[in-house]
Amino acid sequence: MSTYAEVDMFGGAQWGPNYDRWVIATFRARVRFRTGHSLAISDNFSRKHHLRQDWSRKFSYLFTNQDSERMFLFDTHGLFGLECHMQPDDDTRLTEGDPKLKGFSPRDVDFTDICTLVQRHFEDIPFPWEQRQ
Repeated sequence: MSTYAEVDMFGGAQWGPNYDRWVIATFRARVRFRTGHSLAISDNFSRKHHLRQDWSRKFSYLFTNQDSERMFLFDTHGLFGLECHMQPDDDTRLTEGDPKLKGFSPRDVDFTDICTLVQRHFEDIPFPWEQRQ
């Protein structure tokens, strides 16, 4: 079996104050691909009381190339409950419905969506918001 990436977990998943009574849950990791690309993950969940079912989320998924240049960033600017936006490599901020996203929705993006985008890159398939000739 070949190794395509190494993962640094930064403590793995953490719940505060504890697993059964959490009011904050955090997951942070960095995936370093053997190509030199990197995916930095920060996914955080908060609820006001451990018995409440409603919660909010703040997150960041940063994918960089082998020169550490951003390929895309999905984030909520470190604020719980803020709508996600996407920043491609040109530093513009694209939100839900932006025509530059060509129908791709950054709303509620999660780890599986990000893995799909990263896989597209490695298969030389353009990101949904890219145009290639």
